[in-house]
Amino acid sequence: MLSLYVLENGITVKKRPWNDDGSMPKGVVWIDLLEPTSAEEELVEQALGLHVPTREEMEGIEFSSRFYQEDEALFMTATLLTRADTEEPENIACTFVLTKHLLLTLRYGNARAFSIYESRVLKNPGFCTSGELVLINLLETLIERMADVLEGVGRELENVSRMIFTNTHALGPEPGAPRMTRAQRRQAAAESNLQQVLRRLGRQGELVSKAQESIVSITRLLAYWMHVKTDWSEKSVREREKSVARDLRSLGEHALALSNKVSFLLDANLGLINIEQNNIIKLFSVVAVVFLPPTLIASIYGMNFLRMPELAWRLGYPMALVMMVGSAIAPYVYFKRRHWL
Repeated sequence: MLSLYVLENGITVKKRPWNDDGSMPKGVVWIDLLEPTSAEEELVEQALGLHVPTREEMEGIEFSSRFYQEDEALFMTATLLTRADTEEPENIACTFVLTKHLLLTLRYGNARAFSIYESRVLKNPGFCTSGELVLINLLETLIERMADVLEGVGRELENVSRMIFTNTHALGPEPGAPRMTRAQRRQAAAESNLQQVLRRLGRQGELVSKAQESIVSITRLLAYWMHVKTDWSEKSVREREKSVARDLRSLGEHALALSNKVSFLLDANLGLINIEQNNIIKLFSVVAVVFLPPTLIASIYGMNFLRMPELAWRLGYPMALVMMVGSAIAPYVYFKRRHWL
């Protein structure tokens, strides 16, 4: 899709289609190519006299394929986070082509920051008076959106942290704690579903990782743009570049802290899973120990020897049953007093 944003009379910005004769309208300050067709790419290339990079060229990771200059146009490619509100966040490559009069953006994915900036531009023309101004405003909008995503991750990690550390279902009741009812135990088990927590942590970890990749990529783009000097650079834009660089540095530090928190919660959750598994194994071990003495007694009196006085005794059978029950109760009581159950 090809979108043109035209500054008319220096006071209004409108979204215009391409001219019917194939020429580009006057006053264009921003051209947005979203998943363009080959015909749209050719139209833009003929109008600007530039080669629009292909999707394969945009996805290259080497510096020379992402940042370069042709004539007076700067080609800068960054990795942007998309679909952050879904179960499958994704990073896409977006190329910014900056010329003296306009900015061309080429992307194969719909980043929400572009929609936010578009609505601002149509309401306030001051956001879209030159290509450089469009680029710096777009970068600031991308950073705002990234900050919102990281804030959401922080809130989700707080919820997960409470699920892990305030619910002791996996650890078992503390000594002296009141006994929970069956309904309370069922609710606690549902709230402390450690496998569900593991999946939630995995999603947040993936989201933070993709956000970090995007932050690093935008930082490289900004560093290249600040390094390259052009005759038509605006001083006000250069000052804002420094502010954007500081914001990116702060976002990077915050994303790193969130990544460390994800790792900590993941280790804690895996530890609780191990404790839960150990509790299950402990239960089977206790059951085996409890039933071992009765099994031994039953085995002794199940031997078919000729001379066994208890077999002829009238109270032999009740005595054996009492011994079996008593030998099972004794270790059970001992384990309860030791708080092993």
